[in-house]
Amino acid sequence: MGQRWKTGGRNSLVRGVRIAMVTSLGFLLVAGRGSQRAVAQRPSVYIDDFSRPTRGWRFGSAVLGDGPNGLTLDSKQTDVTLSGTAMNPRNLQMFSAKLRWSGGLEKTLLTVGWGKTREWDDIDACAARLTVDAHGQVVLVVAGKVLGRTQLASGSSELTFRQDSEQVVVSGEKGDTVFVLPAGTVLHDGYLMLHVEGSPVVKEVHPVRIERVEVNSKGNAAPLTEVQRTQGNQDWARHREELNWAVLDSFKAKVTKETKAGRWGFGTDLTIRPALVNPGEPVTIAFHNTGKAPAGTAQVEPDYLGASPRQPQALNIVWTADGHGGQTGHAELRPQIPGNWRVTWSVGGEKLTRVLAVAGPGYIVCRVLFTNYKGPWTPGHDRTAYDTVHELGLPSDSWTGDEWASPFGRTPDALLARFGFFSRNHHLYGDHIMPLANANWMMPGDPDANLWRYDDDVQRIGIRQISQLWNVLSLGPMDVMGGYTFGNTTAKIARGEGVKMIDSLVQWQNWRDGGSENSWLINDWGAPIVPYFVADDDFRKVAPGKSIVAFTQATTSDVRVYDIMTTEGQPQLNARRAHNADMGESSNIDRFETAVDLWLAEAPHQKEPLFVSVGLENFLDSPDWDEANKRGVTYLRAKAREGRKLVFVSAEDVAGYFERHYQQQPENWIVWPDVYAGQPGQFKPAELPERIELSNSRFHTVHEAGDALPKFFWDYTHPWSQPIWDDQKSIRTKFGLVDPDLLTAENSVPAMVPLDGVKADVKERIISQGIEVTITVDSIRALPYLPVAVWHIPLASAVVASASERARYVGVVDGSTGNAHAVVVCDRVPAGKSVWIVRLKGTSKEPVSTELKIGETVRGRLFLRDGTPQVYLWLVGGNSGVLKIAVPIGSKVSTHDNIGHVEESHGGELSIVMDGSWQHGSPSVTGLTVKQLEKSAHFEARK
Repeated sequence: MGQRWKTGGRNSLVRGVRIAMVTSLGFLLVAGRGSQRAVAQRPSVYIDDFSRPTRGWRFGSAVLGDGPNGLTLDSKQTDVTLSGTAMNPRNLQMFSAKLRWSGGLEKTLLTVGWGKTREWDDIDACAARLTVDAHGQVVLVVAGKVLGRTQLASGSSELTFRQDSEQVVVSGEKGDTVFVLPAGTVLHDGYLMLHVEGSPVVKEVHPVRIERVEVNSKGNAAPLTEVQRTQGNQDWARHREELNWAVLDSFKAKVTKETKAGRWGFGTDLTIRPALVNPGEPVTIAFHNTGKAPAGTAQVEPDYLGASPRQPQALNIVWTADGHGGQTGHAELRPQIPGNWRVTWSVGGEKLTRVLAVAGPGYIVCRVLFTNYKGPWTPGHDRTAYDTVHELGLPSDSWTGDEWASPFGRTPDALLARFGFFSRNHHLYGDHIMPLANANWMMPGDPDANLWRYDDDVQRIGIRQISQLWNVLSLGPMDVMGGYTFGNTTAKIARGEGVKMIDSLVQWQNWRDGGSENSWLINDWGAPIVPYFVADDDFRKVAPGKSIVAFTQATTSDVRVYDIMTTEGQPQLNARRAHNADMGESSNIDRFETAVDLWLAEAPHQKEPLFVSVGLENFLDSPDWDEANKRGVTYLRAKAREGRKLVFVSAEDVAGYFERHYQQQPENWIVWPDVYAGQPGQFKPAELPERIELSNSRFHTVHEAGDALPKFFWDYTHPWSQPIWDDQKSIRTKFGLVDPDLLTAENSVPAMVPLDGVKADVKERIISQGIEVTITVDSIRALPYLPVAVWHIPLASAVVASASERARYVGVVDGSTGNAHAVVVCDRVPAGKSVWIVRLKGTSKEPVSTELKIGETVRGRLFLRDGTPQVYLWLVGGNSGVLKIAVPIGSKVSTHDNIGHVEESHGGELSIVMDGSWQHGSPSVTGLTVKQLEKSAHFEARK
């Protein structure tokens, strides 16, 4: 199995913890018995009627009972434990308790359990349990065995009991029922908890409101401090991970047995290293065959997705014996032509395919990632986007589809059944499988999913165990690890365990995904939206040099600051999601396509390839979502077929490319118009301003249209000491969402560069053969650098003729309109006034107008997609009516609404219903510019 605990081998660290815990427990039992004789006058009492907020009851990291409904247990919140900070569990060896509830138990069982060693253990860990059913019958279970039953008074909603040294006494309909413990049974001290579940007949859990709890103990141990409580839960995590080693051993034995029987594994393998290269870089293709079977035939198809694919070429493979009865083969390539190359190996009745991406200047490097997805591994399930990706010959990354269920909580049979689907796709197509390594995925039964809450040694062992699991399943090496809840030390720990990339970051998300302190607490603000080298002091920060690489789940702009469920890089994730019956994801796929066109147009203007991530998600198992995903990947492949500079890779390939090609973070930018114009949601208005997002090794900025100074400005050049999650109630709303109107440089986490007292004025004037840009900065303090935006430069292909010393010009181009903008980085800005001048030369070009206004009612936003105008429309002022468009004879004009209804005209009149409903919200018109629409369209309001 290899080394597990680096300090002393497999069990040394855990064994030391376990001995300490046993010794401590033995001492507590002795101390408890002694104190019971001496402390009769100092009883420990806990009483709570939930009339005011309490911090006594917890599940994981969440406090329960602190809301207006008191302590409520239901199907969403089934368990709660009396925290050691309210009553030390050492006091719960001899005690009495009284519990009162409301809401009835018609379809619900209520259980009181006590004597569990750790707060985060579940109800099955309790040494004793009393369960009350709908009929008032009380069942006592001790050490997993039913000890007896008694009956509450008719209609009673109160349970009174006590535990003595040799018995449990329950007050019921006929007085006290005494349950004598079997000889030799000792109910030791430990935590008390409440648990609800559905009855055996009806599994639905109805709400039960706990109205009063009273616990009286003869013990006198002081309540735990928060530090002690936290340490106990870290010990719980270490214990869970120690159990994982035995699970891993059982998995390994099972896989070995199944492999020998021919029911697991494959006799062939094919790898390409590296799989993302520049033209002329050497590439090694490795083949492996476990038996003496013929090696089969192998070929490579240069630029197989391009407009003019080259003829396949047979590969010259050199075979050698592997020393274990099999064969190993190698072939070498130095591809000179950019594009997607496919290697195919036909052997043993199977066809194995792998993709090699050759990127040249101006290329989009696209990663496709399947995230939380239901269905494709289920026999008889409809064909999904998984099939489409493989039919189109694209590489992909994938989560395992069970992000809430730890593999270490599965049986060996269940594990292999679950991973068989991924293993086969890994074998045939080279799919890369990654864990979504939140804490609950590492540790079965973990109530807190947030990895950042755990000590470094807990994170390290968890990552090591997942890596070994990947090797057992022949899915390794685990070069890429996904996760939503990384901490500031996670990246460095993962790098030490051989991981090359931490993946699935959700840049611009800052919220409680799940709404609870136990759920995914996500704050990925500040991180670039492109792959980046991770700094040691904060996982959202760019390192000064090489490091482990991080990548986003789906490429998106700060639109997520305003609407958390919106992203440009995910075909089925936009504002339509709010409509459960008719989501319209597939019928609004043009929004995703608009973003793709934008990227493809902007990449050629960059010095480095533009890396994007496309996320495919279907956690609802929605046919419409899956159709959107299919259309999304089909559109991407169609763009490659058109000869566009687009290659497809996996995250592992990206990590390798960064390691080989960059000594520090490269610079990338994206100009973001609002592709969801007309679709408001959460804090998002109908349209967000156009934005320039720029990141490099020094900073990450976002400028909004017309603003010289950045709205978001993170500086990577100084140490960060920022919390992973900040619970600022003053700026957070439901689910922890941040109200962007309340966001400032100071209350942002990570903190931004404060620009109070800093002004920048930008002026442009026409000069001979170009434009002169003058930037006047007035600052109350010196700044190491200041990125200043220059908007709507009236030039095509602007180049710098001259510039002030220490002024660096970064030209950017809106991929939709071709409008030119720029960011001028002013280094070492002094206090007071300073002037910076940049002279540009180029051909004069009038910026394209994008804003549509028809009367006081209709607004619109223009996008040019391969030269064809498309305008999204929306209403203002709460009016409704019909927009009528006079289509010039011979012009092809079409309209499209949110449910996919399309009308087309080559001359005549088109009518668009605009009534504020979802179905008619934000329709689009294709074929007319802003000026043409303003001239030919009028709005008829309904009376």
